[in-house]
Amino acid sequence: MTTEAVDGVDVVTVDALHRRTIHPAAFFEPHEGAQFDRRSVERIWPLEIGKTVHFLETAGSQRWLNVLSVSRVETVGVPAGVFRAFVVERTVTSMAPGPRPVVIYTYWYAPDAGTIVKSAVKSGGGKPVTDEADVLGYPLSRPSTASVGSAD
Repeated sequence: MTTEAVDGVDVVTVDALHRRTIHPAAFFEPHEGAQFDRRSVERIWPLEIGKTVHFLETAGSQRWLNVLSVSRVETVGVPAGVFRAFVVERTVTSMAPGPRPVVIYTYWYAPDAGTIVKSAVKSGGGKPVTDEADVLGYPLSRPSTASVGSAD
């Protein structure tokens, strides 16, 4: 499966039989009314270990620095099955004066499923902001182990 196009948070893939599919892959969801450079967000595609993109998000007088990084590939088990997945981290830092709180979002994107299969959110201090969540809680048509390359 190859990535053909990215449109905001939608990813268009093409398989060996030339079938095109649109998958959700939302590594970034803007704050209400926020402005950001959409092309910067989309530069994370195609996913490659070590790839990093930076972009600012602005809503009124508030600003946040977002850093998206593809850190590794690992096998992850969720209720929908076991997948080889890219681990994508998004670090969000407030640009407000004073202490700058940091929040770290971690996503497991499985190319074979064509979506994020797991996510977690933590504060910069490592404390969970929310409980870890499986994004896919239902069986897929073909659970499998994705072939996304070596984690070495």
